[in-house]
Amino acid sequence: MPIKTISRDELIRKLKNGENVLLVNVLSPQDYHLGSIRGSLRIPLAELNQRYGELDAKREVITYGAGRSSTASGEAAQFLDKKGFLVRAYEGGLDDWKAAALPLEESKVVALEQPSGLSGMAEPARARHSSDPLDIHAKRATTDGIRRKL
Repeated sequence: MPIKTISRDELIRKLKNGENVLLVNVLSPQDYHLGSIRGSLRIPLAELNQRYGELDAKREVITYGAGRSSTASGEAAQFLDKKGFLVRAYEGGLDDWKAAALPLEESKVVALEQPSGLSGMAEPARARHSSDPLDIHAKRATTDGIRRKL
């Protein structure tokens, strides 16, 4: 049975309409530097068999990987389909998302916040965070570092 796919335009429409989709980045940890669509759950393909229980079976699951040449999102979608999930593979992956200059979560290690109450030390600034994949006002990384509206 062929894997159902979703295009970037259809994914954007679903996200803008507030549809209850769950984005799953199936890249391996060594590829996390490529970024992640904001609000995604990161479950590497190699761990999916052990971790698919973390997914909400009542939500449509959209898997994605690096790009069209990557087979990871299709393999993940096929696995989840066999487990009874409503699932589609985002056919363009991160390459397609970045090409459209859509927002990404940064993939960097963040220092732990300092405990409050330490004398003489200022409270650390807290960054604004948004789980909305299309929130163009939240801090994000794009392929060229320029903030753009959809």
